[in-house]
Amino acid sequence: MDAAFLALLVIIVVALVFDYTNGFHDAANAIAVAVSTKALTPRVALALAAVMNLAGALISTKVAATVGSGIIDPPSGSGGLKVVFAALIGAIAWNLITWYFGLPSSSSHALIGGLVGAALAAAESVKWMGIFDKVEKDAEEAMAQDEPRLAQRADGPFSTAQAAQAAQATQDMQAARNLIGKQRGAQDQDQDQDGSDQDYSDEEW
Repeated sequence: MDAAFLALLVIIVVALVFDYTNGFHDAANAIAVAVSTKALTPRVALALAAVMNLAGALISTKVAATVGSGIIDPPSGSGGLKVVFAALIGAIAWNLITWYFGLPSSSSHALIGGLVGAALAAAESVKWMGIFDKVEKDAEEAMAQDEPRLAQRADGPFSTAQAAQAAQATQDMQAARNLIGKQRGAQDQDQDQDGSDQDYSDEEW
């Protein structure tokens, strides 16, 4: 068997292991609400998450296209296989570490970091501007999605009726706190008086 073909098979197996770690790394977040509210049993929720993740991977490859292009210039031949192998091992290690300590992380970001680290270790070029452009594009898309909602909050009814309701609710809460504080103070005074009376009675006896 050719060595290059054997290396390719090993990388495919390692990539499947990375997909597996990606799955159990994000499975809890995907099914937490459905299971905690008892809308689905854990077995049904996991099965549904597995089917939907597989369907999403087959239907859309946008994430793979984002991760696989514009980040590094992988060398051809065995050098490229080594870079991909090292990137996958680094991403798997990061997924396992963050899963063990319960740290929030992204498997896609872990793979991007693995590719950058492997390329730097192999003295290959990294497309830093490509990474910055991807991050800036993601930030712009997030801001574009939030802009209508923020504008509605600033210019919509929130600035008038809802703001008045919020102010009234704050005043009511403060009044309730003051009332509770007064009641607690009165109870403490009664307890102190009862205690002093009891002590006085004991002294009389």
